[in-house]
Amino acid sequence: MSGGTDGAGRAGERQEVAVTPRTCAGTGVCAFYAPGTFELDEKGKVRLVAERGEDPAEDSAEDVRNAAEACPTRSIRLSFPVER
Repeated sequence: MSGGTDGAGRAGERQEVAVTPRTCAGTGVCAFYAPGTFELDEKGKVRLVAERGEDPAEDSAEDVRNAAEACPTRSIRLSFPVER
């Protein structure tokens, strides 16, 4: 599992994004919906743009959520951590 970008989530909540390249089918729908957050690596598997050490572009929380929902293998997970 890879993970790590934060963005605005539901109604101002913070969302965390994690990906599992091992289960990725390489369809690229994630990069279509949120190209500033997701890309396919040299093996055609999902990875976070931030993993390359570059600052990711600002995709909206809705775009990231749409990418996660469109993933046919559910290789993208969103979580909304509770701040204490």
